[in-house]
Amino acid sequence: FVITTSGNVGVNTNSPSSNFHVSGSQLITTSWTNGSNLCVYGGSGVGSVVDLALSTYDPGANDPTSRIRALDSNYSSHLLFQTKTPGAGTNSLATRMYVQNDGKVGINTTSPAYQLDVVGTTRFSGASLMTSTLGVSGVVSITNATSSASPTTGALLVTGGVGVVENLNVGGNAVIAGNLSVLGSTTTVNTETTLIEDNLLV
Repeated sequence: FVITTSGNVGVNTNSPSSNFHVSGSQLITTSWTNGSNLCVYGGSGVGSVVDLALSTYDPGANDPTSRIRALDSNYSSHLLFQTKTPGAGTNSLATRMYVQNDGKVGINTTSPAYQLDVVGTTRFSGASLMTSTLGVSGVVSITNATSSASPTTGALLVTGGVGVVENLNVGGNAVIAGNLSVLGSTTTVNTETTLIEDNLLV
């Protein structure tokens, strides 16, 4: 336990670099009126922050290797999960995940507009279930090479109707198990590559 001439207090360190500097493992349990075991608070007001710095080494005057920040906003707070940009100890922190005070979560963005807002490429290695509308403003690319021998097999399975506003281009064979209705004025059917198992209505 050390108190320096500048007023810094050190526990398990002889050179505290802040007002209260604890080195080593700590267990802090305090009973607060709100029922919390550990309560950390900072200055009040919009824009004030409370930081929990986590570092795998002593960063000195540089940013820690990671940090969790609570940013005050309208009697609530946003939560920022940050890690240091790899490569050098002098690099700054970057916000990797942002939990907005209204519940929206941003990955690689600090202004999420949706419940989950991801900026960048996203990969799902397992099954994904969507029970509502899926809106895509860009290109959908399916790289699965599974072939289709029936309406229930293939890389893309649709159990409901499909509406196409623009042109539909098929690079391989087209197998239609039900009726085909064409509302356009001109239709060309290549019988070598198109198999229709029911009626063709033009």
